[in-house]
Amino acid sequence: MHVIGEIDLLTEPALTRCLAEQLRPPREIGSLVVDLTSVTFVGARGLSALLAFANSATSRDVEFRVAGCSPQVLRCLDIIDPHDTLPRQARPRRSGSPRQCLDGVRGRLRAENRGW
Repeated sequence: MHVIGEIDLLTEPALTRCLAEQLRPPREIGSLVVDLTSVTFVGARGLSALLAFANSATSRDVEFRVAGCSPQVLRCLDIIDPHDTLPRQARPRRSGSPRQCLDGVRGRLRAENRGW
């Protein structure tokens, strides 16, 4: 899943809904990577949503991680999540399959399929 823009107080509910949708039946996934390379800001609500989803995914045996974090996002994660509850990978891996895309623009997140 690729996220674009800001994850803040206004856009966090859309991110939370989209993440929750990934775990709803009949969808069965073994892993989910959230690509944050196009994210320009992550507020406390956004980080909290990602951490909560990491716990939810783990309880359902889904490997969850974030990728492509900016130095600012990594710094926030180091402070808020010192025990690495939210696994990180340096770069997102691109595949030929469509991915979910969240575009945060002016307080809104837009979901769309996006092929890599």
